[in-house]
Amino acid sequence: MPAEIQELVQSLTHTTAQLARAQGGEVRQIERALTERMRAIEAIGQWIEREPEAARVMGAELAKQLKRDLDKGTQILLRFAMARELMRSDRMALDRQLQLLQGIRGWRAEGRKSISCLG
Repeated sequence: MPAEIQELVQSLTHTTAQLARAQGGEVRQIERALTERMRAIEAIGQWIEREPEAARVMGAELAKQLKRDLDKGTQILLRFAMARELMRSDRMALDRQLQLLQGIRGWRAEGRKSISCLG
C-alpha cells in the first residue's frame, strides 16, 4: 500500500479512536474529533480521486480498512444519538416534575388547606 494512503488511513483510525475517547467528554472535544475525522475521510476521498488506478489495485485491502473504521465511527455516532435521546427524555420528565412542584408550591402559597374539584 502506498505510504500516502497508509498515512491517511492511519489518520482515520486515529481520529476514530479520538472520537471514541471523546464520548461523555466536553462538547468542544467531541466537535473537534468529529471535524478531524471528517477531514481524514475527505483526504482519503481526494486521494482516491487523484489516484484511481492505485485505489483499484489495492481495492480489497483498502476497502476492508475503510469499512472497519467507518463502521466504528457509525457505531460511535449511533451511541451519541441514543445518549442524546435519553438525555432529552430525562429532561422532559424533569420538566414535568418541576411543573408539578411549582403547581404544588403555588397551591400552598394561596393558603388552601384541601384540594377542590370545583376549581
